[in-house]
Amino acid sequence: MKYTTMILATMLLATSLPVVPLQAQSVSYQDRLYFTCKVWGLLKYHHSEVSTCKVDWDAALLNTLPAVKTAESIEDFNDVLLNLLQAAGPMAPGKGELPYVPDELIVNRDFDWLQDVVLRGDVRDSLQAVLDNFRPHDICHVQYGTGYGGWLVFPGDNPNLDITLHETFPDESNRLLCMFTYWNILAWFNPNAGILDAPWDSTLHRNILDVAEAEDAQAFYDSYRHMAAGLNDAHVNGMIGWTEEQYRLYGPKIVLGWTSDGYTVVMSDIPEIAVGDLLLSVDGTSVEELEEEARAVMSFGNPAVFRRDFCSHVLRGEYYSPIEVTLRNRDHGEYSYAGKRKHAMNSSWHNSYYPCDSLARARWKILDGGVGYVHMGNLASYDVYAMYDDLRKLPAIIFDVRNYPRETIREIAEWMFPLELPFAWGVFPDVRYPGTYYGQMQKYGTNGNPMAYNGNVIILCNAQTQSHAEWTCMILRAMPGAVVIGSQTAGADGNVSYWKLTRDIDAGFTSLGVEWPSASDGSTQRVGIVPDSIVIPSANDIIAGRDPVLEKALEVAGVPVDVSHPPVVQNFTLEQNYPNPVNPSTTIRFTIPRAGHVLLYVTDVLGRRVETLIDEHRAAGTSAFTWQASELPSGCYSYTLEMGGQMQSRMMALFK
Repeated sequence: MKYTTMILATMLLATSLPVVPLQAQSVSYQDRLYFTCKVWGLLKYHHSEVSTCKVDWDAALLNTLPAVKTAESIEDFNDVLLNLLQAAGPMAPGKGELPYVPDELIVNRDFDWLQDVVLRGDVRDSLQAVLDNFRPHDICHVQYGTGYGGWLVFPGDNPNLDITLHETFPDESNRLLCMFTYWNILAWFNPNAGILDAPWDSTLHRNILDVAEAEDAQAFYDSYRHMAAGLNDAHVNGMIGWTEEQYRLYGPKIVLGWTSDGYTVVMSDIPEIAVGDLLLSVDGTSVEELEEEARAVMSFGNPAVFRRDFCSHVLRGEYYSPIEVTLRNRDHGEYSYAGKRKHAMNSSWHNSYYPCDSLARARWKILDGGVGYVHMGNLASYDVYAMYDDLRKLPAIIFDVRNYPRETIREIAEWMFPLELPFAWGVFPDVRYPGTYYGQMQKYGTNGNPMAYNGNVIILCNAQTQSHAEWTCMILRAMPGAVVIGSQTAGADGNVSYWKLTRDIDAGFTSLGVEWPSASDGSTQRVGIVPDSIVIPSANDIIAGRDPVLEKALEVAGVPVDVSHPPVVQNFTLEQNYPNPVNPSTTIRFTIPRAGHVLLYVTDVLGRRVETLIDEHRAAGTSAFTWQASELPSGCYSYTLEMGGQMQSRMMALFK
């Protein structure tokens, strides 16, 4: 792709116009920055002296950028590039041939840009000589990490600028150095560069001038977010960030979730806002307009994960800032609620919602109808043997992966698989040969396993299923006859790499490619796990406390489901008491989505009930009970909420 804006000599010849002398042709600052970034990055990872840290390449760039800014003519700009090339020193001659790499494992080595007419012949020849003499070798700027601690690490670039942005705003050259470094890491080591909405080159060209012209820390950070959004990688949203953003992570005490009806309230601690209501606008701006604004700064691979992340993004703001939301209730009436952003949206309460509340705390159990159920987010490695011993003779096991599993899937697969089964093709970056990768088939299981599972495997997933959760689904899906039920997953699998741009700005990306074992099925990045049976809850399901995904799984397992008495209870929430420790009184708050009989009581460390606090019918909504504990001795106690045959408990301490 060409980004030059100058009058091209070849075009003039074609129209029989006089050829404009090279020194008179101009090239925009945006184009100059674009080509400088690419030239600098090519040498950083390929030049024999630069890639082995014999040359201070950051300093060379900082010395060059002022001249790049003033070199408006194409001739002057090429002189600047030539000086940068000369600063790298002589390129060592390459010995032997480059190793063979299959085309499908070459992702980021497209050098067509070297033929752009903005590059003068001597500059082009010098760059080609670097490429011709490059041979794979240890590169000081990138190394393999520890896997879970970051698959790749970037010595010398972490942090890239050793400053705290909100205290020290970098000058233009240092801002550009920071973004040049960031862009080139992704240009050479992103296995998913070929499946972006827009080429990574065009993301650079579109955003680099904003980096140069940023007038303050916020503008610089915004330009970075716009660039990162071009990665189409759901991992990115969880890894990038600025410590200043912690002051903008507050909202009203509600939780939104995506249903087939739209952005739906799935939990509410605000009496005026009911579970099942649909969000229409925030602070006078419609949801549709807010979605469009969010797409510019959020990195996402598919609509499902965008909607998942937008649910919290749309409500966020600074602590105690005013917010007004417009919603539609179950009777299709519209209403507004005005309040303050006082609730931390990364709190345990905010993250406590689960589609099936009655199983939210389960590790595994046998459901009515004799079907096994495993909550992969709760199951620990020390549970696996006992779980499998309990469930392996059942006709079906439902594995709920609408969560983040706890590294148990390898042990489960070794117990369950009837033989060694391939489940994924991994694509790994070669740090000695930037832009190339090597593949490896991933397998688990033992042939002739006498403990193999012979029943039906059913897997539940949704947009919360990301990364290791998607990996877990891929392994379980390798079981013969396995069925996946739910909705599209996040599409961000593979180990991540992360580092810091400054001491207070984080960066990262998905640095391993993950594909299905069959080449025809392709990559899971962006696509995610596509269910065999797609089930998306509706607002009415949320209101009724139903989990239609689990209901469909039970149907597949052959268990009749009476939808008038669903196999789940309404989501209810029991909060941690405050204050805790108690001395001598405390307040216990809980939320129930619809009316029903509620039992709330306190037990001692031996499980003996010492006091019943509530034993009555309660209306839907949030209740608060103040407990006076003046007559009990100091010690540890539990309080338990029971409703609809289910219960939740929390611990508290009493000190006098």
